[in-house]
Amino acid sequence: MSDQQQKHDLISIVSAHLVTPVPAPVQLPTGPKSPEVESAEQERWQRDRIPYRDAHASRTTTNLDHLRVILEESAPAFQNEEKEQAKRVQDLIKELGTLETARDVKAMALHDARERLRQEYERLCKLPNIAAVKINATKLIVETHDLIMTLHDRTVTRWNVGPWAIHIPRNNDLCELRCHSLRGRVRVDRAGWVHPHVNIHGDVCWGNLQDTLRIAANTAQYDVLVELVLAILTDGRKYTTAGDGTGHEYGKRLTDIGDQVR
Repeated sequence: MSDQQQKHDLISIVSAHLVTPVPAPVQLPTGPKSPEVESAEQERWQRDRIPYRDAHASRTTTNLDHLRVILEESAPAFQNEEKEQAKRVQDLIKELGTLETARDVKAMALHDARERLRQEYERLCKLPNIAAVKINATKLIVETHDLIMTLHDRTVTRWNVGPWAIHIPRNNDLCELRCHSLRGRVRVDRAGWVHPHVNIHGDVCWGNLQDTLRIAANTAQYDVLVELVLAILTDGRKYTTAGDGTGHEYGKRLTDIGDQVR
């Protein structure tokens, strides 16, 4: 028998034995009683009251003994249930403490991440040639002012290659980083390049800076990463109009896509 069933039976027994028997109906008097009648009824009431009281007391004592036995038999089950409930309460308190600790750890990590992002944002905004810094759900976008690329040929010339947008993916994967020209009408050279180092799709030729750029990207050093990308977009010291032996003529490319600065 389950603990709940024992409780239910116990309550039923107690309720049944605590109900006072319904008294027998009394005949209402039809007129004033004489002293003799009144005295006789008092004697009869006293006579009848004694055995009724004794019988009721005996019945009550028997019922109480029975209830005492039931309570004694049920006590261990009630005690065990009480212990189990107390243990469940303690387990719930421990679980709640664990959840609160995990919540605090996550909150602290989120706070630290927001603080690092705020600092990176401020450092990016302070870099030269940066016009705007934007953040959306998938990427960090850094927009520049017009960039001037210096070409070291027989003479040093300077070329305005326009403003650019540097798209840094959320996963910081250098292979997914793209650079796009923000000119109203993008100029493209005969080979399909919009910059000596950037093709029409925004793919960048990183050259010997690739390893350094990957480290900056993997460690989320966005200010360092952007500075290196700006260096690639503005530095033309290695390239001449004669080409570099690979068929790329960077100087001629600049004449197609840039405006020479006098």
